[in-house]
Amino acid sequence: MDEYNVVISEDAMSALDSHAEFLARVSKSAALELIDNILKDIEALKKLPERCPAYNNPFVPNGRYRKLLSSKRYLIVFEIGSDAVYVDYILDARQDTEHSFNLYPIANEEDKETVEAAESNDRETFETAAVDSAIAEAEAELAAGGKLYDAKEALASLRRKHFG
Repeated sequence: MDEYNVVISEDAMSALDSHAEFLARVSKSAALELIDNILKDIEALKKLPERCPAYNNPFVPNGRYRKLLSSKRYLIVFEIGSDAVYVDYILDARQDTEHSFNLYPIANEEDKETVEAAESNDRETFETAAVDSAIAEAEAELAAGGKLYDAKEALASLRRKHFG
């Protein structure tokens, strides 16, 4: 595929928000740079996301996720769909990433079978929820302000929230 769409989950945006908020306690300019760098790296996943290695973690299904190191210490955890890249989480690699991103706790073989059965339905559910959420947000924006905002405006809003 020439170029993928990139979908960023609420969990990933929330994690980015938390990482930036923590860093802003020390340096607001560093926090802004962190946001910009991570979002640029996420944007770059549009082209050749397959170049990134697998994200191996005993708490997530083997081979499902890939990772991209960003800003020297943050892992962008994503999966590749047929026409889109789904960014599911952003981890601080200095922390215990094995337990930070635990999609499904797998305790035994029976749990593993349950997880594998659930995975087949997850992508469709995720896509439906993402579309429903985007529509709801757009309707709320339209009702509140009479206009719709794009990703650049969302980033600007995030910056205003944290940095005035």
